[in-house]
Amino acid sequence: MFESYEIDGRKIIHKAYFKEEIYSPPMLNAAADIILLSRPGYDLKAGLGEKEEYGLNHFTGMHLQDNAFFYTTRPDLLPARMTIFDVKGIIEKSVLG
Repeated sequence: MFESYEIDGRKIIHKAYFKEEIYSPPMLNAAADIILLSRPGYDLKAGLGEKEEYGLNHFTGMHLQDNAFFYTTRPDLLPARMTIFDVKGIIEKSVLG
């Protein structure tokens, strides 16, 4: 359904996820029910009060789901399935020991 959404004749949604596909407890309860991953070049806006569906803002140029990476010299600190929520703890353990 969302993947067929178009603006100016271009499909802008790469993939729609249910929260259970991305999040796990304890973050699952705080997550949106559906998360939309836009195609490159589109920065989706959230909120019923927004005047634009997409656009540019101070986050323009941020990493996308398929091009972000994390590098560490401490692979022993990496969990089996790393998420963005693990990054802070890994950095703290790397620096503080």
